Amino acid sequence: MFIKTPLLKKHRGVDMKKITIILTGYLGLMAPIQAHADSLESGINYDKMSFLEEPLAIDLGAATFSTRALVDQSIEYDTIDENDKYNTRINADFTLETQLPNNWQAGIRYFSDFNRLNNASRDKYEDNIAFFFSDEIGTFAFGNVTNSVFENTRRMRSVGNADLTNNKFLGDMDETGAYYAVRLNSYILSLVADQEGRAEGSVSYERNIGEHNIFVSGRLHKGEVSENGDIENVGSNAVITDQGKTYGAAAVGSFTYGALLFDSEVGYEVIDTAQNDKNDHPFASVGMSYKIRALSLSAEGGVAQYDNNDLRSAALGARYDIARGLSLNMGLNYTYVDDNDKMKGISSFRYEF
Repeated sequence: MFIKTPLLKKHRGVDMKKITIILTGYLGLMAPIQAHADSLESGINYDKMSFLEEPLAIDLGAATFSTRALVDQSIEYDTIDENDKYNTRINADFTLETQLPNNWQAGIRYFSDFNRLNNASRDKYEDNIAFFFSDEIGTFAFGNVTNSVFENTRRMRSVGNADLTNNKFLGDMDETGAYYAVRLNSYILSLVADQEGRAEGSVSYERNIGEHNIFVSGRLHKGEVSENGDIENVGSNAVITDQGKTYGAAAVGSFTYGALLFDSEVGYEVIDTAQNDKNDHPFASVGMSYKIRALSLSAEGGVAQYDNNDLRSAALGARYDIARGLSLNMGLNYTYVDDNDKMKGISSFRYEF
């Protein structure tokens, strides 16, 4: 039995009145709760681009071409900028796959992400591509795949527009690399490495027991601080400016009963940079999510420490499925770093097919 795996790459004052105005019309929103799966997916926040329907597919001779897309129009407000922000986001995901004469499943996957921001000069386009081969001995993938192990072992994905910050390793890998995973009954073993010799390996276990689902995972990581372009400023020393290796380990556990899910993660990382010789970075987070009919909800919280700075974060998310492919989404995200905090509220309409 083969598995298909995720690919990647890629003040204090809180104006609660303003945030309430933005979010009031969107109470009761949320995205479907997704269990850990062995299907081939792009390594992104799936609830920020969660596809309700199956991909559109057509036959091209011996191959199958499938596609899915999403358009999201959001309004955002945070307590630092104190300005409304509008972002139009368009995602598209294309897969071409076939079965080879030796019964291997082979394919290529391309993912694109375009963000039309307030200021046209800040428009942002990102994409990634990967090639994969699968059969009973496992899945091999090459290209922008270095986030695949994380996707196999991560906590739940936030619902709607929730986004929990500062809850993972600060070190990262180059986006281009090679990946291998194999399923052994209820276990998945996976390994990814980039062209610079950084790597991440994991083992995960998932099993249904009656009406319950149990998932546990552990992973070991070697990364580089300068490869992480998305981390938050974690104090007086913004680690994004540093050069240095990181070594870490993390464990995740989750328990699901029907539509209710609880999960948690603990991790520890040693960061060796020019500014900080072997600084420790412990982190932990917990969360829960629930779905009832068209409504989904999630709540998460996390704590961490780096360079003698306490880092805290919390996120509330909601999604309401209005009609086939159309949904209303919201998120309320809180971040505390080095005696400074920020609250951000995001609401959006989303259409996906």
